[in-house]
Amino acid sequence: MSLPEFDGDISNWPPFRDSYESLVHKNELNPVDKFAYLRSVLKESSLFAHPRVYRENYTDLRKLVTSLNKIVHSLAVLDIPVNSSNAIFVHVEVDKLNLVTKKHWETQTKDIEDPSFNDFKSFVLGQCQI
Repeated sequence: MSLPEFDGDISNWPPFRDSYESLVHKNELNPVDKFAYLRSVLKESSLFAHPRVYRENYTDLRKLVTSLNKIVHSLAVLDIPVNSSNAIFVHVEVDKLNLVTKKHWETQTKDIEDPSFNDFKSFVLGQCQI
């Protein structure tokens, strides 16, 4: 049996969630494999599909923050707290940064073992002010 794709439409969430929990989440897979399965069935229009930051500029970073806020709100409505998957969530978001901004992030967080989503959001907001 294969997982259905999730297109980001909130009305499709309950059946998708039920299938994912039954086929993946409740199985003895490690979190990385579970996340890989999840990413493989998310369509481009889903929750994690939002702008990449190609240049180091205020407008692109602001769009990223707005998109992140929408994602966090959507996940909260679905009763999925971001703090339960901070490491994965932060990794996915950092990957959307351009090389210069990503290097700034790595420098700023080198002493933090597991940077949180709030650390990432504060960083991006700080970059908007530079």
